[in-house]
Amino acid sequence: MSAASLASIRPSIGVGSKVGAYRLVERLGEGGMGEVFLAVHEHLERRVALKLLHVDRSRDAHHIERFVREAWMANKVRHENVVDVTDLAFLPDGRPYVVMEYIEGGTLYTLWDEANGLDIVRFLDACMQVASALSAAHRASIVHRDVKPANIFLTPRGVKIADFGLSKLLANTGRDDQFTASGIVLATPPYMSPEQATGEPIDGRSDIYSVGIMMWEMLVGRRPFRANAFGEYVLMHATRAVEPPSVAGASMVPGGIPPALDAIILRCLAKKREERYASAEELRAALAEVRDAVIGEAPVRSRSPKVRGIRVQRAGLALAGAVGVVALVVLAARGKSPEAAPVAAPPTPALVITASGLEPKQHAPMQLPPDIVEPPKPVKMEGLGLKISAPKPPPVRKHKEAVDPRALKDPFGGE
Repeated sequence: MSAASLASIRPSIGVGSKVGAYRLVERLGEGGMGEVFLAVHEHLERRVALKLLHVDRSRDAHHIERFVREAWMANKVRHENVVDVTDLAFLPDGRPYVVMEYIEGGTLYTLWDEANGLDIVRFLDACMQVASALSAAHRASIVHRDVKPANIFLTPRGVKIADFGLSKLLANTGRDDQFTASGIVLATPPYMSPEQATGEPIDGRSDIYSVGIMMWEMLVGRRPFRANAFGEYVLMHATRAVEPPSVAGASMVPGGIPPALDAIILRCLAKKREERYASAEELRAALAEVRDAVIGEAPVRSRSPKVRGIRVQRAGLALAGAVGVVALVVLAARGKSPEAAPVAAPPTPALVITASGLEPKQHAPMQLPPDIVEPPKPVKMEGLGLKISAPKPPPVRKHKEAVDPRALKDPFGGE
C-alpha cells in the first residue's frame, strides 16, 4: 500500500486535533522522521512539545524502533541538560508519539551576534553544559552519535541536548548501524568521528570528536570539512589534519581565541580516539579552566557586562571612601578635631584612586595594557594631597566577518 493510500484511511492529525490528553495548538516544525507540535494538556494547561511519526515512516519497523528509541534513551539519561521526555504512547492507528518538555529558545547558532560576535564566556558555558550532559549519557552507556549545533538548544534555564534518535547503547559491540537498509546515512557526515564514518565500533570519545567539530565551527564561522559526497567526508575525517581555529581565518570572537582553547579543540579532533580526552567530564574540566582564565582577564578587557558592573560599583565605593579621607585630612588641618594630638602630624601621603581601589602613593597604580586602555590622565587637587586617576573604557573591537554555515548549501544538511 502506498503512503498516499495509507494516509487516506487514517485520520488527519494537525492543529486543533486531540492526541491523548493534549490539544495541538501550533505546528513547530517538521523533520525527516516526523512533525513537532506545541500542545497543551487539556486539564493541567501545561505546554509541551509533541512529536508525531510521519505516516509514511510508520510502515517501516526500523523507523518506529528509532523513534521509540529516542524517547527511551533520553529518558534513561535524565539530566538537566537533556530534553526531558515525559510520555511515549501510540495513536489508534499504531503511530507512536512522544511528549517532551517545550523548549523556548534557539539553537547554539543563536550565540552568534552580528554586531558583537561570539561571547566567549557564554560559549564556553554552553560547551561545558554539553560536555556535562554527554558525560551523563556515557555513564548510562549511551553514545549520542549526532552532536551538532542544530541539536543544542539554549533556554533560560541552560543548555538542552535533543535528538537521541541516533543514540547507541555501548553494550551493542557490533559494527555501527548509522545506515538504513537502503544505504541512507542517518548521521550527519560533517560531524562524524573517523571511526563512526567508517562503521567501526564506537564509544563516548566519538561524541567528543563531534563536540570538537562543533566548537571549531562556532569559533570560525564555518565547518572544517566540506564535501559533496559521503565518501569524501570519510576520507577527510580519517586523514586530513585540522588547523587551529585561531589561524583558520576570520574569527567569530572579537577578542581572539585563547590558545588554550585551540589546544582543547585539536585534542578533541585527534584522529586516534586514544589521543582524545578520555571522557566528557575530562573535557568539561578543561573547558572550565579556560573559562576561569578568561573571566580572570575580563575586568581588564571589559568582556563581561556583569563584571564591568562590579568594577564600577567597587570603584564608586573606593571613591566614596577617599572623599571621606579627604574630609578628615581637611578637618585635621583646620584643627576641628577635639581629639587631635598637639604634636604636629607627619605629612599625609598622597592617595591614588584606581579601578582596583585605594592605594598609597608609593605603590604604582594598576598598569593596563596600552592596546586595551589608554594610560590614565591624573587630575591633581592642590592642597589636599590627593591624585585621582581612572582608566578610560576600552575601545570596542570589531570582529571580522565570517560566513554563516547555515547560509551555505550542504548536500548533507548538517543542521
